[in-house]
Amino acid sequence: MRVDLGEHDGLEGLPRFQMAVQQVRRLGRLMYVSGGVGAFGLLLALSIGLLSRVLPGQVTLLLVGLLSAGVALFLGALEFTEKTTRQKLAQLLGLALLVYALASWYGALSGQTDPLRPLGREYATANNPTVTSSSNQWQTITTSAELDRVMQEAQNAGKPLLLDWYADWCISCKVIEHEVLPDPGVVAGLSGYSLVRFDMTDSNAEQRALLDRYKLFGPPALLFFAKNGEELQNVRVVGEIDAAGLIERLNRANDQN
Repeated sequence: MRVDLGEHDGLEGLPRFQMAVQQVRRLGRLMYVSGGVGAFGLLLALSIGLLSRVLPGQVTLLLVGLLSAGVALFLGALEFTEKTTRQKLAQLLGLALLVYALASWYGALSGQTDPLRPLGREYATANNPTVTSSSNQWQTITTSAELDRVMQEAQNAGKPLLLDWYADWCISCKVIEHEVLPDPGVVAGLSGYSLVRFDMTDSNAEQRALLDRYKLFGPPALLFFAKNGEELQNVRVVGEIDAAGLIERLNRANDQN
């Protein structure tokens, strides 16, 4: 049996089929390129995260800014041409990343090290006296001798002590520092405490030995010590915690002091 599709059907259908195939090929190439760029960007971000443990904080901030700028350019941040709605949204995201990249570079050149606050704490706390006053109460130490000294001073003064294990390369440490410890409920609960921050950014042999001494894998960690210098191990915090969780630990610690 012979089926006649008709002259016009054949001539009109073939170009449409070819156009559809071309669109599918273009979409496939776009997905391949986008997926490849996305995977490469993710790999770079992971590499920067790992290198941040050994690189100075300012260098890490420069690299974070460089990665953000690269993603911004890929999203078309500086391509001011006719765009679809989706491309416009991508461009807006790219512009935001580009602003962040510039802030990171400026912060790194100004001596800042925190990717969450690339312009420094003075910008974030200028209008928040609670954060400023609470941050001024912390003593930062880096050696075993300093730790022994401040703990003895707190014991002699009959004051409980909170020991915050911190490092510049620890993102969770920065979350605790900027979002948890300044909480008004936490600040009130810490009234009367000696506040000590052990900075493990260098992660040298002496500092790692202290981690073994307190049976810790690394920062972040918050250790509570009673007025007699004994650690209250049932309220120690290992890892990230929110303000409500820390207030609950504080209440339990204060009941034992």
